[in-house]
Parts: sequence; C-alpha cells; structure tokens
Amino acid sequence: MSFPKLAVSLLILITTFSCEDKEKMERDEFYAKNKNARENLISKYNAVLLNNDNILGDYLFKYQEKFIGKNKLVALRGDIFDIFKTDSGTTMQIIPYLKLDGSWIAQITFDLRDLKIKSPNWESKSYNTVSGCFIIKVSKIGSRGPAYEYVPEHNENEAYLELKMFENRILIFKGELVDMYIDE
Repeated sequence: MSFPKLAVSLLILITTFSCEDKEKMERDEFYAKNKNARENLISKYNAVLLNNDNILGDYLFKYQEKFIGKNKLVALRGDIFDIFKTDSGTTMQIIPYLKLDGSWIAQITFDLRDLKIKSPNWESKSYNTVSGCFIIKVSKIGSRGPAYEYVPEHNENEAYLELKMFENRILIFKGELVDMYIDE
C-alpha cells in the first residue's frame, strides 16, 4: 500500500474512532444527567426507590403497612405505559423501566397539565417511550401471582393444574402523583 493510501486509511480510522468516542461520551452524559436528576428528586422527597433489591422479599401486608396512610413516599423508575381518563380524573399506568426495577405496575392519578409542564414534547414521542422517575403517595397496594388452569385428562385421576403464566409476584400500586422527572 502506498503512503497516500495508508495515510487516508489511517485518517478514516482515526475519524471513525473519534466519532464513536464522541457519541459514547454524549450518551454517557445524557444518562448521567437523567440519573442525577432522578436521584435528586428521590432525595428531595426522601422516597423509597423500588427495585429488585427491596421489592421481592416481603409479604404484601408489609408494603401496605409501610406505605399506606404513612408519610413515606414511593419512587418508581419506569415508562408511561398508558394514560386514560377516569371518573376521578386522569390516570397514568407506569411499568418498570428495567427488569432490575422489580415487578410492579402503578396506576397514578395526576393532573395532565403537570406532564405538559415537565415534558412539553411528551405527546410527540412514540407510544410507551416516555420514561422517568415518579414520586407517589400510595393509597392502595395489591398483587397478582401466577395463574393456573385446570387441565382435564381422559382419566379424572390424571387431571392436573397447569401453570399458565409465571413471573414473580407483581405488585400493583395505586396512588397520587407528588412529583416527577421525565427523562430527556
């Protein structure tokens, strides 16, 4: 390979790596900014962030005792799965952002104007792509476990129950939105 071709190849290689490094650095800054904003919000309200470290180990009544009727707020990191109108106002359904955030669903009543203020372009984003951290005052906690189905056999003695859906228990939080941070 001649020197000019080698120099051009080397220049292309350096440019490619520097562009990849720049993109990685911008992505890391983006994640760090969102992470810091979520952590500041959680700290501001002294809320309990639910994740796999603290959501799988207790019976439901312990969560009810800890959060219902208490001043302890819950922080949920997740995606807005849906928004719908009810008799009592507007409700958003939040699902975990990552598997590490536990198995839960939250139905949170809120004022739609708050979402428009916190994230003016949220409606232009694709369905189920609005992520953030949500601080809620819990009014009710329930759960769902695995579902079973009776499977009859030709001989009644051989009939059995079959597990149709199995995930860890899913906690269902209902409450009122206190504050939120919508990821950029």
